[in-house]
Amino acid sequence: MTNSQILAIRDGASTASQLASLCMFLSEALGANPDTSHASEALDGLRTLAIGLSNDLHNITDGE
Repeated sequence: MTNSQILAIRDGASTASQLASLCMFLSEALGANPDTSHASEALDGLRTLAIGLSNDLHNITDGE
């Protein structure tokens, strides 16, 4: 794997991590209102996927 590929993968992992943080923030805000609780649950699911993606991308570059 080239250095540029490694950097691109790590950049993707960082972006996924930032997305997870944003989802958590928005989920908490939406969860405070019963009318938006379903959106909050959807964001929790998206957050979980973003965390998994970030972890998987970090694992790809471990040892590189």
